[in-house]
Amino acid sequence: MIQLDFAKVKASLMKAQDAAIQNHDSAFKQQRLPAWQPILTAGTVLPTFFVIGIAFIPVGIGLLYFSDEVKEHVIDYTNCYQSLPDGDSWKDTDETCINVLKKNGSCTCKIRFNLTQEFKVCWNFCFYP
Repeated sequence: MIQLDFAKVKASLMKAQDAAIQNHDSAFKQQRLPAWQPILTAGTVLPTFFVIGIAFIPVGIGLLYFSDEVKEHVIDYTNCYQSLPDGDSWKDTDETCINVLKKNGSCTCKIRFNLTQEFKVCWNFCFYP
């Protein structure tokens, strides 16, 4: 036959309740924890700086390589003549876009050009501005 001592059970429940109340008043919950302040010396900062710099050298080399692989075709349209719609086509006027922009701020310019080198078709990633 099992005998329970209600006084001991009550006392253990009171201890558990007191512990629960004390946990609510902890330094963590009251945000009274001391702040971590690292000690920065030349002996710790300089090696960290150089290790991070050396780690990013391959990233820079990769970016430089792939940026050099980009092909571009430059067309100067500074002195382009204004084009106006004429039905299904466009007709050039005798006025340059520079003069038109000085007057009213809106100009359409159409230029035909040929590519001088072969541009590969981009299947994986393309950016069209």
